[in-house]
Amino acid sequence: MTDSPPMPLAKVLIVDDDAILSQTAAEVLRRQKFEVQISADAETAIGLAHSWHPDLIVLDVVLEDSDGFEMLAKLKASPDTWDIGVVLFTGFPDVASARRATAMGAAYVAKPVRAPELVRIVRERLARAQALSDLRPGTSMAPVPAKHEF
Repeated sequence: MTDSPPMPLAKVLIVDDDAILSQTAAEVLRRQKFEVQISADAETAIGLAHSWHPDLIVLDVVLEDSDGFEMLAKLKASPDTWDIGVVLFTGFPDVASARRATAMGAAYVAKPVRAPELVRIVRERLARAQALSDLRPGTSMAPVPAKHEF
């Protein structure tokens, strides 16, 4: 009996200029068997979205070099990245921004977020993206890893 190749991990890109928050979130997701990359700025993140093509982007609304909504608009406008799931995180939540995010196809979540909540949100958005991918012929994404406890 031959071993089958390992299943690829779901890929998550974290975009936040707060290094401590980014590293903490990345560690939480890596422990849950996600493949994670971090970017502190929108320009680098857009490049990673095109080259690495993550399954999900966790994006801060306020970045030093850009607005998270601007980056989201660029992602959705590109034929290479329009289908990447996005979760917008903000420390300054408001109803108008939540509606705007939803209209643009992203989840909108207030910070701070505890580790179990972050994992739940990421899993839900990846499951949603997988369901949409299953509906489109010729597309596929890495499966969401099984639930692991902290």
